[in-house]
This record gives sequence, C-alpha cells and structure tokens, in this order.
Amino acid sequence: MIKKIIKRNNIFQFSRYQLVAFTNYSSRVFLIYLFSDKYLFNYLVVFWATLAYVIMQGYFLHKKFVFKSNSNSVKRYIITNLFFGLFDYFISSAFKVYLNFFSIAFVASSIFTTLFRYFIYKKYVFTNH
Repeated sequence: MIKKIIKRNNIFQFSRYQLVAFTNYSSRVFLIYLFSDKYLFNYLVVFWATLAYVIMQGYFLHKKFVFKSNSNSVKRYIITNLFFGLFDYFISSAFKVYLNFFSIAFVASSIFTTLFRYFIYKKYVFTNH
C-alpha cells in the first residue's frame, strides 16, 4: 500500500496538484483580502463569488495539467468543491473570531482540506469511467 502511494507518478502528480492548489489559493486569498478586508464587502458574497471563480479556474487546471483526464467530470468537480466550500466557509468564519483578517482565516481552514481534496479528486472526480 505504501509503495503504491509513493510511486513516482503519484509524487509528480501530487506536486502538480500542489502547484494548482497554490495558484487557486493565492488567487482566492488575494481576492478575499482585496474585497473583504480592504474594501469591506460582505464576506459571504465575496467568499462564494471567489469560490465560483476558483472552481472554473481549478477545473481546467486540474483536468488538463494534474490528472490529464478525458472524463466529463465538471458536475462532480462542482459538487465536490461546493461541499469543501461549505466546510471552508464555516471553519474560516469560526477562525475569524481569533484572527484579524478573513484572508488569514481562510488560509487556516484550507490547511485542513488540502490532502483530503487531492484524494477525492484522484479517486472520484477525475477518474476515466
């Protein structure tokens, strides 16, 4: 089991996943900071608007760059990301009580979901059924 997880292909794929995740998180944290912390727009609106943007960006990058999938998995990708979005929203809202910025609270909540999200994408979303 451990050998299968540590295969060279899995390590490179996870590295590409991390690169895409970093791109998505950087985009989203910047947009959340800009609109919620700097311009003081409602965090609920900004959170879901940036999620919609990152879902579109992330789907294309994950499908073509990370998993190189031919499946039409956009529906599974959206459902999966809405689930993680709800989780991130509630956790980051709770963290905001202890942290000064919504953007930092979002980063803290995302730490919990990164590895789990990779395995869901690999085993459920981007499989070639």
